[in-house]
Amino acid sequence: AKGFNDLAIAPNGDVYVTDTPGNALYVLAAGAHELRRFLPNETFQQPNGIAVGDNGRHLFVAQGLDLLRIDLQRRDVAAVQLPSALETLGTDGLMFRNGKLYAIQNLMTPGTFVEVTLDRDRAKAVAYRILDRAHPLFDLPTAVTSGQGRVYVIAGTQLYRYGHDKAPMANELKPLRLLAYDACD
Repeated sequence: AKGFNDLAIAPNGDVYVTDTPGNALYVLAAGAHELRRFLPNETFQQPNGIAVGDNGRHLFVAQGLDLLRIDLQRRDVAAVQLPSALETLGTDGLMFRNGKLYAIQNLMTPGTFVEVTLDRDRAKAVAYRILDRAHPLFDLPTAVTSGQGRVYVIAGTQLYRYGHDKAPMANELKPLRLLAYDACD
């Protein structure tokens, strides 16, 4: 692997991990001790955000302009059909909940938090809405998760505030901020 990015845990305990620079998806099967490639290399181009949906039936992966849906039993990969007005470039954090995908987009300016309602087959977006855009705390936002009736987003990774040596630039970092939203259901 070249660089692990995001992960998602299936109800059966399998852990799926994206390797963005390596254009790969790995799985650590429940009870296993070593990661293995889940699909062939040519399947992905910079996979990033990842979420398990439907009690482990589907895996959703964000990459470039696409949101991919993977049937975990058949290992079929298809792009989720999206409305042309819905921009998905730069989708990073991804979460599935109650038939909806929640996505943080950070490559575009401004950062955007969007909810995408999927059809029954999880193959097509039937609606979407912007939950937040250009929030003043967004500073390369990433990661979305839920708990205790709320949805949480890391508002600012500040990744561009690090030098080539991966050390933080002097006096550039701000405190890490999480944004909490009321449950989006």
